[in-house]
Amino acid sequence: MKKKIMSIIAAAAAIASGSPLCTNAVYTERMTPTDHTDYLKIDFMSDVNQDFYIRTGDKKDPENPYYYNILVEEKYSDRVFIGMPREETDPRKGFTIETKDEVSERINLQFEDFVTESGNKVTVCRNPFNSAYGYYVTPYDAEKPGAVFELTANDARRIKDILIKGGITADMIYSTDVNSPHKGYTYLTLMKYPSDVYTERTVGLSGQARTAVYSEIKAEAVSALEKYIEDNNLDFTLTTSGENVMEISLKPNYEISFEDHLAVLKDIHDKTNIGVISILELAAAGEKFGGVDLMNAVDGDSNCDEQMDMADVVFIMQALANPNKYQLSAQGSFNADLNGNGITVGDAQAIQNKLLGLS
Repeated sequence: MKKKIMSIIAAAAAIASGSPLCTNAVYTERMTPTDHTDYLKIDFMSDVNQDFYIRTGDKKDPENPYYYNILVEEKYSDRVFIGMPREETDPRKGFTIETKDEVSERINLQFEDFVTESGNKVTVCRNPFNSAYGYYVTPYDAEKPGAVFELTANDARRIKDILIKGGITADMIYSTDVNSPHKGYTYLTLMKYPSDVYTERTVGLSGQARTAVYSEIKAEAVSALEKYIEDNNLDFTLTTSGENVMEISLKPNYEISFEDHLAVLKDIHDKTNIGVISILELAAAGEKFGGVDLMNAVDGDSNCDEQMDMADVVFIMQALANPNKYQLSAQGSFNADLNGNGITVGDAQAIQNKLLGLS
């Protein structure tokens, strides 16, 4: 049995042997912000909607070997932030207050026929995190709640034009890197299928029908984990919770290191798609976004000196020839990408033609 366990761990190590941080290589980089350098990213627990970091040196409960502090960066769709204060009406009816945001409703009317280059509709929302940028425009799909969608540079330019035409001349920030860091904890022994499995199979369902599908998915996960334990001759105990609770407990019956436990969990994830429940009792730390200043963007200004000249042509060519030494900023890339298909020699030529009056 131990030999079988060690073969699983060795296989996990071989798959990801490029990691400089641990022999089993089930996690990769440290989180970059200086106040979170003790958090390590767990690749196989991360997905398109979130990046998962675990604090290896500080357990939430020292008495529980499977109970770790975590930080999850939840990713959001690209968006254009609008720098205008949030406004609300407050019609009181008896003892209740029905808050209604008239501004977002008014702006949404301007985008009724708007479709992104990727084919998505957009919606205007109040920003719950940032009062300075009180609203944002973002793509969505009603049938894929929580999915992360792209908003291209051309989409952002069109959105800016629509907002200006509608009388909004506030600051506008176009961001393709929007996330909300959440602090919480995880049990490495609680497992389930990823959330999108539940979402996709319960679209349009509610009440008992939705609950029934949840139970089916949970039963499938239990069956898959039981088979994995049997096939690999593992000394693990599998238990399930109440009928309406989705998680499954999978505990080793022997002492196992953090790295070796992760290696087994990675193998389970790779072979069954079942993973650790990553978010428990977490607190949002706000919202992070950066990006492009749409209102002050200057076409062709690759070096961000607020004008278009031959220096921009040179800088684009340098960045293409030697990107390790010459790097365009997000703002510079947006300014220089005149046709919206990424930075190419064609952008440098287009800028040069504009300067020479040839276009």
